[in-house]
Amino acid sequence: MRPGYGGDEPVEVKVSMFITDIVMDGFKPVLTVTMYVRQHWQDDRLGFQTNDSRSISLSGEDVDLIWTPDLFFTNLVDGFVQDVFQDNVMIRISPNGRVLLSQRVSVDVRCPLNMQRFPADTQVCSFNLESYSLTKNDIALMWMDGDPINVDTDLGIPQFNLSTINTSTRQNAFSTGVYQKLAASLTFRRNMGGHVVMFQIPSILLVISSWISFWLPIRFAHARMLIGILLLLDKRKHKCQIVLNHTQVAYMTLMDVWMAIDTALIFLAILETVAV
Repeated sequence: MRPGYGGDEPVEVKVSMFITDIVMDGFKPVLTVTMYVRQHWQDDRLGFQTNDSRSISLSGEDVDLIWTPDLFFTNLVDGFVQDVFQDNVMIRISPNGRVLLSQRVSVDVRCPLNMQRFPADTQVCSFNLESYSLTKNDIALMWMDGDPINVDTDLGIPQFNLSTINTSTRQNAFSTGVYQKLAASLTFRRNMGGHVVMFQIPSILLVISSWISFWLPIRFAHARMLIGILLLLDKRKHKCQIVLNHTQVAYMTLMDVWMAIDTALIFLAILETVAV
């Protein structure tokens, strides 16, 4: 039973997070986050007398002895509490009844991708926390004051840079009542360096190579045509490599536009040879 049950005020639960690892494929709509989720609330029933300010710490099965919020990730695909040696769960109770619940979890959350500007795209992924059984009349969810979400300074994401983190509090209305939801949005900007070196620079070089035929004498028309056709075939192979190794979506991306322009330039070089 929650603290203050039967009263007029809901129990206030403040949440903070510390992210230690992020895995983002960049082409799959799933974000994997490993983090410490910390919840703070007041439970006067757990207050105790002491000669100093030392708190009581609980772990393992002892955590189930007291009431804890029943929060869950609304857009969860998969997740678990880290448990290499034992469940990474800790409760700390202060003499005044202030309770801290800390859990180290790994979660996979849905992250729909918008690839229209790939490889210069920006992706926004979010994860949302909500109480499963307690409405806003019983529990008031809120982010901790200041910066409720912090990131490990050693965190590195190969394909992306984490640019901003935004938090908000919302409400969802269902047939069973109105529930508060904590939302966190992470904005990622894709690192373009690898794509420029692997795809765009070779693409530019292929187009420039197609212009070599312009300097060949007219009597070498067959050679000029052969150069253009070979470059066009190589361009097609280049496009297939991008599709196989990277994104496959039903709409056109910025990379598709780039490749289409390059192909058109090579094809125009072939037409110029035919016309001459």
